[in-house]
Amino acid sequence: MKNKLSDKSLENQRKEKIMRFSIRKYSFGAASVAVAAFLMFLGNGAVAADQLKVTEESSSKVELAQLGGEKAENQSESKISEPKISKPELDKSQLANYIGEIEGKISSGAYANKTEESVASLAAELANAKATLANASSQEELTSAYQKLVATVNSKLRNKLVEKKEIVSTDTTEGKETVGIKADNTEKPSESNAIENTGANDPRNGSEIEKDTTFRAAVNQDPKVDFTFSIPDEKKIYIYNEEHFSLEIPVYSETGKIRYATIKKGSRQRFPNVAGTDNDLDVEFGFTARVINRAETAGVTSEASQANPAKIVITGRPNDILKKHRDYTKQENQTLNVGTRYIQVVDDQGRENLKKGDSIADPGYFYLVLKAQSKKYSLRSQPTDEKISVTSLTNPTAEDLKKIKDSIQLEYSTTNEDARFADKRGTLVEHPEDVIQSVNIVGNNIVVTFTDGSTKTKPVGEIVQKNIPPVVNLPYSNEANRNIYIYSGEETDLTFTATDESKIKDLKLRGPGDINYNNATSFGLAVGNIVDSAVTSGAGSVSEDKKTATIKMTGTTNLTAGKKWTSVIVAKDDNNGESAPFNGRINATTNPAERQKIEGYVEFVVKNQTTKYDIKTPEGTVSVVDPANVTADEFEKIKEKVKIEYSQTNDDANFTSKRGQAVDNQASRISTITKDANGNLVVMYKDGSTDTKPLSEFTSLNKQPAIDAINTAADKKIAEINSNTNATAEEKAAAIEKVNADKTKALTAINDNSVTTKAALDNAKTSGTTAISNDNPVVTKKDTAKAAIDTALREKAAAIDANNDLTTEEKNAAKADAQAKANAAKTAIDNATTNVAVDSAQTAGTTSVSSVTPTAVAKPVAKKAIDDALKAKEAQLDARNDLTTEEKEAAKADAQARATAAKNNIDTATTNSTVDNAKTTGVADVESINPQASQKKTDAKNAVDEALKAKEAAIDANNDLTAEEKVKAKEDAKAKADAAKTAIDNATTNEGVDQAKNDGATSVDSVTPTPVAKPAAKKSIDDALKAKNDAIDSNNDLTAEEKAKAKEDAKAKADAAKQAIDNATTNDAVTQAKNAGATSVDSVTPTPVVKPAAKQAIDDALKAKNDAIDANNDLTDEEKTAAKADAKAKSDAAKQAID
Repeated sequence: MKNKLSDKSLENQRKEKIMRFSIRKYSFGAASVAVAAFLMFLGNGAVAADQLKVTEESSSKVELAQLGGEKAENQSESKISEPKISKPELDKSQLANYIGEIEGKISSGAYANKTEESVASLAAELANAKATLANASSQEELTSAYQKLVATVNSKLRNKLVEKKEIVSTDTTEGKETVGIKADNTEKPSESNAIENTGANDPRNGSEIEKDTTFRAAVNQDPKVDFTFSIPDEKKIYIYNEEHFSLEIPVYSETGKIRYATIKKGSRQRFPNVAGTDNDLDVEFGFTARVINRAETAGVTSEASQANPAKIVITGRPNDILKKHRDYTKQENQTLNVGTRYIQVVDDQGRENLKKGDSIADPGYFYLVLKAQSKKYSLRSQPTDEKISVTSLTNPTAEDLKKIKDSIQLEYSTTNEDARFADKRGTLVEHPEDVIQSVNIVGNNIVVTFTDGSTKTKPVGEIVQKNIPPVVNLPYSNEANRNIYIYSGEETDLTFTATDESKIKDLKLRGPGDINYNNATSFGLAVGNIVDSAVTSGAGSVSEDKKTATIKMTGTTNLTAGKKWTSVIVAKDDNNGESAPFNGRINATTNPAERQKIEGYVEFVVKNQTTKYDIKTPEGTVSVVDPANVTADEFEKIKEKVKIEYSQTNDDANFTSKRGQAVDNQASRISTITKDANGNLVVMYKDGSTDTKPLSEFTSLNKQPAIDAINTAADKKIAEINSNTNATAEEKAAAIEKVNADKTKALTAINDNSVTTKAALDNAKTSGTTAISNDNPVVTKKDTAKAAIDTALREKAAAIDANNDLTTEEKNAAKADAQAKANAAKTAIDNATTNVAVDSAQTAGTTSVSSVTPTAVAKPVAKKAIDDALKAKEAQLDARNDLTTEEKEAAKADAQARATAAKNNIDTATTNSTVDNAKTTGVADVESINPQASQKKTDAKNAVDEALKAKEAAIDANNDLTAEEKVKAKEDAKAKADAAKTAIDNATTNEGVDQAKNDGATSVDSVTPTPVAKPAAKKSIDDALKAKNDAIDSNNDLTAEEKAKAKEDAKAKADAAKQAIDNATTNDAVTQAKNAGATSVDSVTPTPVVKPAAKQAIDDALKAKNDAIDANNDLTDEEKTAAKADAKAKSDAAKQAID
């Protein structure tokens, strides 16, 4: 049941698909028929009262009543009125169905094998088709959208590249010859209603479809005309008065070829041919059309695809018949209906676009309407900086009007509904002169008349403006009088500037009256000249926007001071505006006040350089030896000081800001600098004019030599005073103060302003040096201080001689010390530079001499030596442990007595030598005390030594000890013996000595070392032997006899190792013997012999048995196998028994 339902469903889908395809085929062809029938139905009845009847006759001569009865040869009459036609209802089913079909395929993945780019292109075209479906206002739009969508499906979808797979080829022909058969197309046919371009015949008409084209013909697709209408809804195309009309109308066929394409009148009537041409038709009223295959010759085709269509071209200009028509009003609202035309296209398959050619619904229909140029164009309101400047807004000159015509901005009208110019609305017309006949100012409006006589107006102020002449700016020196000063003898550098709101065209200097040329040239001056916004001569500049220009006046005038002349700087703009028009009223006789009103007027006045410059007050003077007689060298220095400045009394406004400022390039202004007989400095300028200034302002008396002489005398006198060592600082200061006072007095006299002559200067210098030379210091302070030192020395010597504790040598040394201190004090006094320093040196000297207090040295030192010897002796006695306390005390008393006797001898000595002898004798006497030691302690120490000797012999005799162990034991015994001797020495009684002796002997004897290295080594041998025996016992391959023999071998090696250990004397030798023994024991590895031999015998017997079984041919294979198995089992049992 399920299969039946599925089959039924598939069948229903198939029928529905066929039905949709049939509807599409029908709708494309039938829709137009239906619309045509509908229009024919309307045409058969009476027209409404407000409609105009359209009559189209084919007579060769037509009378146009509107034109006053004039006849037109070979023109069909069209009463040039526009028919009012009802719009038919649009048939959207064809496009809607195909859109649904494509969307279904996209959603079902039918285009999965197509490239993404081509599917995206299809999606974009689908979106366009849907937009047209929703917004179309004509059947033509729907048809065009349908055709584009079909073309995209048929020609723009591209298959994805299929990856090639390598296939192993197999020869299935078995080497036989094969016959090639061309396979049918294996690619799935395109699911569309197009006929594949296979080269086969079209099943509809039997015609062969051209091969090798990308086109797939859509079913029932008539040739197309691609109109560009002015009014698309009404299929109107505008023509404009007096303009050459050229209209290209593309035509094409889905087959890519057409037989012919032409223009017809209503009801398919022909237009007459243009004589002498192959394809031109006279389509009336001054227009011709170039068509394709005008003769409609069979078998002739032309390329005409949508991508590369063929074109019908209509050209011409409205003729006088139209111009005389009453509707040729030349007004913006002019509507002169030229009439209906039809484009007829027949393709190479015989399909035709044109139906009856009697209504707007016909695909070839278009309607020509003649419009005024004022409909097409409008005047643009020009920005301020683009407005046209004229001399008068109310009474323009012919030149003004020409300028307006040449510069006015014309744009395509923004209110013109002509769709063919939609993209140009509001844009400027590139060549307005081609359509403008004239321009006038009428009242407050600009009136532009186009070539057809129609007009457009605009307020004057939106396009033109009254021209403002250029403004000339001049650097007047005296603006009130319009003077510019020219300075003789130097380079002139003046700049004249002109500005204008548009652009400066010309700028020049000319003379007054009839002198319409540069009159400054006659006076040695060059002036720049600008013509047509370019500098043609001289120096000058023009700004990039040409609104500012300058010319310069340069050169040196040949006129002398006081001369003057008149010129005018004249600027002219590109609107012929002139700053000072040449009208003859500027001349020498004209009142100056009137002349000065003229723009750019200037009176050049020549001034000498002394008017411009002055000698600047010097910033410093030049020092001279004798101002009354300045030398040449001194005057050269004066000239270097001379600077000129811009005069502070010059009324030249160009230098107002520089008044009093130094002139930078004065060398180019000054000719000479000299001095005259009247004591003046004279500056002569390049033009010969001069300035003077008293020479005294540049000079001053050179007093420096006199000043130097005073300073030198004072410096020498001060140096002399400072070199006087007998004078203190105060004494020197008093003398130097006198020198400085005389120096200041002399310098004051020299620098006095009244000293202005060389003689007065010499007198002041001599008086000063004489006074300074007499300034000497008064000296007394140091002599008094030295006398005080001598007195202190005498007193100190007397005190030293009276001190009996001193030896003769010590007294003499003390006196010499006092004398040295006195001498040092006197030297300090000599070196002192001030009174305070002298006083300080005197005080320090007397104190130093008084401080000599000699201390007795020889006798105290000798006595101390005796005391030191006594102290040392007592310490020596106390340190002797071999003496008892009683023995020590007796020896100390003896030493004390001897020390006392020695000190008494020292006290009685008078010289250093006798004191030293007494000291030496006393020290020797004290040191000679040395009581004998006690025998008790000596015997006790000997007993301890004997105990030590016995212990060392016992250690050496112990062979179980290594050498290292013996050394360690002996060191232990020696330490105990030394401790015992120390205890004996520390004992103070006989009982104490005995106790220390006995304890020491016992301690030494207690040293009993235990052997370590050899027992440990022997144990290692025993461990190795035990491990080896265990290994032998665990080896089941050995017999009992083999095991016993191996163990004996291991035992022998172990015993030999132990003996080697016993014979070793050092730890290293013991370790070596141990390691060698362990290795030797471990090397015992017995080899099994009996059991392997027995097993080999069993194996040999088994092999012999198997060979015998195999050789027994009386046995079957099974029996042999059984017998071998039995023999194998017995062999295994025998080996087990051996193990």
